[in-house]
Amino acid sequence: MFGTDGKVTAIMSIVKPMNEIKEHRRNFLRSIIISATILTLLFIALYAFLLYMGIIRPILFVTYETSHLAEHHGELTGLLKKIRHRNEIGQLANSVEKMSRDMNKYIEDLTHATAEKERLGAELNVATQIQADMLPKVFPPYKDHNEIELFASMTPAKEVGGDFYDFYMIDDDHFAMVVGDVSGKGVPAALFMVITKTLLKDASAHSLMPAEIFERVNTTLCEGNESGLFVTCWMGILTLSTGELNFANAGHTAPIIKTKGKIEYLSTKPNLMLAAMDGIPYTNHTITMDRGDRLFIYTDGITEATNDYDELYGEERLLHVIQSMQDKNRTSRDILDIVRNDLNDFVLEAPQFDDITMLSMIYKE
Repeated sequence: MFGTDGKVTAIMSIVKPMNEIKEHRRNFLRSIIISATILTLLFIALYAFLLYMGIIRPILFVTYETSHLAEHHGELTGLLKKIRHRNEIGQLANSVEKMSRDMNKYIEDLTHATAEKERLGAELNVATQIQADMLPKVFPPYKDHNEIELFASMTPAKEVGGDFYDFYMIDDDHFAMVVGDVSGKGVPAALFMVITKTLLKDASAHSLMPAEIFERVNTTLCEGNESGLFVTCWMGILTLSTGELNFANAGHTAPIIKTKGKIEYLSTKPNLMLAAMDGIPYTNHTITMDRGDRLFIYTDGITEATNDYDELYGEERLLHVIQSMQDKNRTSRDILDIVRNDLNDFVLEAPQFDDITMLSMIYKE
C-alpha cells in the first residue's frame, strides 16, 4: 500500500497452498504433453500418408506392372497412368510404359517378320525344287547313245543359285554341253540363269556353232538388262560320229580334258561374258576327241573355295586330283565324287560362298 507521500506504508500478501501450485503445474505439463503427442501423431500420420502416396504406392504400382509385363508378354494393366509425379519414380513409370510399348511393337514386328520369313522360306523351297527340276538329272542320259557317259551336279551356296549346267541332243549326231555361272547369288541370279539356259537351248536349234549361239544369246540378254547381270559360260557341241568338238568360252574357267594320254586344261583365250556388252563377237574353237577321252567342266566355285586359313583350293590342286585318276577305270560319277570329297577335305568347316557346279563327260566306244 502507498501513502499520500507516495511511500510504501504497508504490504499485503495472499497465502496460496503449495499443492495447488504443483497441481496447476502438473495440469499444464499434461496438456503440453497431450498436445505435443497429438500433433506428433498427426504429423506422423500425414507424413506416412504422403510417403505412401508419393513413394510407396507408385513403387508398388511399378513393381506390380513390371511383374505383369514379364508374365504377360509386355502387356500392362494401366496402373502406371495413375502416377502423376515428375520425380524419379514418375520417370521410372514412364520408362516402363515406353518399354511396354516398344516391346509390344517389337513383338508385333517380330511376329510379322517371322511370318514373312516363313512365307519366303516356303517360296524359296519351291524355287529350289523348281530350279533343281530344270537341270537334267537322269543319268545315264541316253540309253540309245552309249558313247556318252555323263554325270553333273550343282550345289547352290544359298537356297537358289546362279550356276547351271545343261546337256541335250541337238540331233542324232550332235550332243551339246553347257556350264554357266551368273554373277551374283540368290533369286536374281537364279531368274537370270533360267533365262540364259532357255535361250541357249533355243538358239542351239538354229546353229551347230557355239560362237554363233553365244552371239545370238548375248544380243537377247543385253536387251533391258538394267540389273547389270552377266553370265560366264562354256559350251561345247560334240559330233558323235567323228569326235569333233566345237566349243566357245564366254569368260568361263577352262575345262580339263584327258586326251592322248595327257590330262590338262583346255585353255583358249576366252571372250567376254554374255550380257556384258552387245555386239561382241565370239570365237569358235575345234578339237577332235578320241574314244575314251574325258572332259571335266566346272565353275569357279571349286577353284575359289577357301578354307579356314583363307587359302584357295586353286586350279593346280584340281588338276592334280583329276590327274590322280589317270589310268583308272573311273566313271563320270566317280570323278565328281572324288573331286567333291577332296574339296570338302580342303575347306573343312569353312562356309560355302559360291555355287559349285561340275559336269564330267566320257566319249566312249
